[in-house]
Amino acid sequence: MGLTKRKGSYYVEFRVMQEKGHLHLAQNGQGKMKRWKVGSLNKECARNHEALIKTRLLAGTEKIGSCEKPILFEDWANRYLAMKEVRELASFRDRKRHIEWFKHRFKGRTLSSIGVDDVTEFREELDDLATQTINHYHAALKHLLGLAASSQYKLIPSNSAAEVPMPDPKNQRNEMLSVEEWAALRDELTTHLKEIVLVAYTCGPRKGEILTLEWPNVDLNQRAFVLNKTKNGEPRTVPMLTEEVYETFLRLSKVRRLDTKRVFLYEGKSIADIKTGFKAACRRSGVIENHQENGFTFHDLRHCAATNMRRAGIPTSVVMKIMGWKSIEMYKRYDKIEPRDFRQASTALSAYLENNTVITPARFQDRAATVSV
Repeated sequence: MGLTKRKGSYYVEFRVMQEKGHLHLAQNGQGKMKRWKVGSLNKECARNHEALIKTRLLAGTEKIGSCEKPILFEDWANRYLAMKEVRELASFRDRKRHIEWFKHRFKGRTLSSIGVDDVTEFREELDDLATQTINHYHAALKHLLGLAASSQYKLIPSNSAAEVPMPDPKNQRNEMLSVEEWAALRDELTTHLKEIVLVAYTCGPRKGEILTLEWPNVDLNQRAFVLNKTKNGEPRTVPMLTEEVYETFLRLSKVRRLDTKRVFLYEGKSIADIKTGFKAACRRSGVIENHQENGFTFHDLRHCAATNMRRAGIPTSVVMKIMGWKSIEMYKRYDKIEPRDFRQASTALSAYLENNTVITPARFQDRAATVSV
């Protein structure tokens, strides 16, 4: 038993016995020697692989033939992308793109050979991208390896991607549209984009949540819709907060197609993405020019929605429920405070104190004297 190093890889060796299609760890020198290829020259990775195989042999869960066929990263990646729980992710399109990149990056490598050094190196390779973008790649790999290491599959001893921290991108955005910018942007939007952007600006759903919304989840009587494909996987109900939003859904319901459940369509077909059209409208309306430093994205409409709800006096707990936030930190991140908010607060407090302060006769005389002067 032990590790052996040959050209291109470490190998793990154990004496085993066969029983009912599975291998068991042999005792007292019995059985036959079997060898597993680690697919890596990293000794720490090989020792982890050795411990995992020994655990499976002791439990009797190691299948005959597994030692001859180490699992390649790309094979597990294909299996991962075919999983129902993965395909139902709201971010599946991006997740697939990230995993395809890793398939090329780790082509020919075994799943068990992906170690901490590999995770660190891939982050360095993508160093020219934004930190948050690199974190998206990292999160995809972390989830893929996490499933492989889970008690359900037990393909690798540990999740190396989970051992490498993802730095805070410090990319909190506070882009807001002024009243004039919102009006200008609406004028430049095509009809199908205007409907989508209105819902985002007013009610705050994410782009993917809007594009995948289906009619069975829209209740015109209650003036609300349910988002099932959310970022955290938990459905949430969003009210149609304005008459204009309700009228939009009502109008769409009268022309809905019978061959699809999707609410928002373009030329009768589901919409995959609106990035190009939205960006073009932002450019034509002058929004891009006004936000040159940080740009303006569709997701920034979510900031607009949260801030407008707060300005309208909607309680924080209700805003959090509508937006799908569980922590007050997320609310603070999306709620932008501007000078106009301080002025409104000053006006509101002055009016409140004026209406809720007892005026004594002496103060009446003071005010009368001031007026006469």
